[in-house]
Amino acid sequence: MPTARRRPRLSALALLCLLGGAHFAQAGLPTADLSVLKVDDPDPAPAGTALVYTITVSNKGPDDASSAVMDDPLPAGTTFQSVSAPAGWSCTTPAVGANGTVSCSAATFAVGSAVFTVTVQVGAGVANGTVLSNTATVTSTTADPAPGSESATADTTVSATVTTFSLTKADTPDPVLPGTDLTWTLTATNSNGGDLESAVLTDPLPAGTTFVSLAAPGGWSCTTPAVGGSGTVSCSIAPWPAGNAVFTLVGHVAATQPAGSSLSNVGSLEVTDGGRTTTQVASAATQVVSPAAVAATKAVSGQLQTGGTVTYTVVLTNSAAGAQSDNPGDEFTDILPSDLTLVSATATSGTALATPATNTVTWNGTIPGNGSVTITLTAAVKATTPPGTTVSNQGAVAYDADGNGTNEAAASTDDPQVAGGADPTTFVTAAATAPAEVPALGGVGLALLGVLLALGGAALLRWRERV
Repeated sequence: MPTARRRPRLSALALLCLLGGAHFAQAGLPTADLSVLKVDDPDPAPAGTALVYTITVSNKGPDDASSAVMDDPLPAGTTFQSVSAPAGWSCTTPAVGANGTVSCSAATFAVGSAVFTVTVQVGAGVANGTVLSNTATVTSTTADPAPGSESATADTTVSATVTTFSLTKADTPDPVLPGTDLTWTLTATNSNGGDLESAVLTDPLPAGTTFVSLAAPGGWSCTTPAVGGSGTVSCSIAPWPAGNAVFTLVGHVAATQPAGSSLSNVGSLEVTDGGRTTTQVASAATQVVSPAAVAATKAVSGQLQTGGTVTYTVVLTNSAAGAQSDNPGDEFTDILPSDLTLVSATATSGTALATPATNTVTWNGTIPGNGSVTITLTAAVKATTPPGTTVSNQGAVAYDADGNGTNEAAASTDDPQVAGGADPTTFVTAAATAPAEVPALGGVGLALLGVLLALGGAALLRWRERV
């Protein structure tokens, strides 16, 4: 049977806190009497099965507790599966299948109780007789008038594995795109060699998904949310015959589900047989990605003439909400025509590489969702390129249109000054501009220049005589 164990210890520090709480009460400052109760189920717990802790945090008042925090470090030999917290509390947890601390907090914890359910998996290799000790603690910035009950411990004895059933879960596709369907395949196996008294399979849909459909094997009775709704899928059977029972659950990922998030789905199978109830859990974490939609423009400016310097401005724009990642291979490549000599390449982000020997520019980097990157190419028109030469150029973009981590999609740069799409950027070279000639002076001009010089010289002599 589940047991609750509390280990209050009134240390010297606690006594000081007790006196301090009385001081706060006498001073009219807020105080909140906090306590914790913890229950483990089952106890003993077979290795390789689920262990559920029910943690009840209470505030006996008289005031609200500010900045309340409930911490529950998971014992060694267990891994996190799920947590259920009351409204108003937010939790941080280890990754599913990892060890660590479950920490839940509330800005204000009113007088009353908050119940948390933490599910862990006992490692299959934990030895028979091992005691798993789990202590939960609550703290607050509000003084406690009666300290000493802010922690509670549950000790669970691990028993030898006697499970004759199992549960596995697979997800597909992984990663998944927002606005598409996600399928979970759950396989419940009864390896008892005969019937087990009863079995109940439950699978709460993760936040960010809604129910589409469920295919269940014969003999199982199931309840589901409405199509398009959220909630828990539950199926049961009694008795459960030996063999495999495969369930195919389809959910729809919300179009607004952010790229980079993870959809964690934890299912559980509770089996009762011979007066004993045992639970197995199985989980799948699916990464959400967003496909990129990249377009590019390429404009030219500068001295569009033989021997001149020209500048190409390339803008890569990602109109999708998810980022275009820096995947294997180049995201942009541009080979300049032989009429030009590549000089340099720069970019506002990522890495632009200019290779003058091959007249090639490459760029690697990430393009943020609804963002852009500008690449600037500088080149010289060769002195051997005759005036009137049409210089045409177009760069190539490679991007990930299906969010699978490879750049399978392609696009070409477009000249924004030309109507239509995917137009090459073109200019016609002009003749090199000759230096401006200085006009020669004629006879009248020379005469006037002589008069001006004579007048200037006379004025200079008079000035010296005065000095």
